[in-house]
Amino acid sequence: MQPDGPLASETWRRSVGAGLLGVSAAGGFVVAVLGGLESRLVWRSGRVVLPWGLVLGLAAAVSVVLVAGRRSKLHGLVAAGGWVLGLLGLLLGGPGGDYVIAADPLGYGYAFPGVLAAVVTATLGGRRP
Repeated sequence: MQPDGPLASETWRRSVGAGLLGVSAAGGFVVAVLGGLESRLVWRSGRVVLPWGLVLGLAAAVSVVLVAGRRSKLHGLVAAGGWVLGLLGLLLGGPGGDYVIAADPLGYGYAFPGVLAAVVTATLGGRRP
């Protein structure tokens, strides 16, 4: 329900815009955490190894930034920032020294290309005026 009057209308738009920025940041954060957990999943058949979890996690990172960037470039950048913060939470480890993202090819394959893909998608994407 939208309030009446021109000032209330502007206030309403700003409130909704701020809420959508929060949703963009939270979406990026959640996708980073879920992608980090699934990035370890691989399919093995003999000598062939397909890291489908890694591919799915990176595709989700790009997708969440693209979807948020359809609203505005700022929303895309906020989603990418949320993704990077979620990744940092996984990289820093817990009180017992547990790390979700391991220092191996799958871990590096999720962290570095994921940050690059999210930031490049946010800076190049977005709605054009």
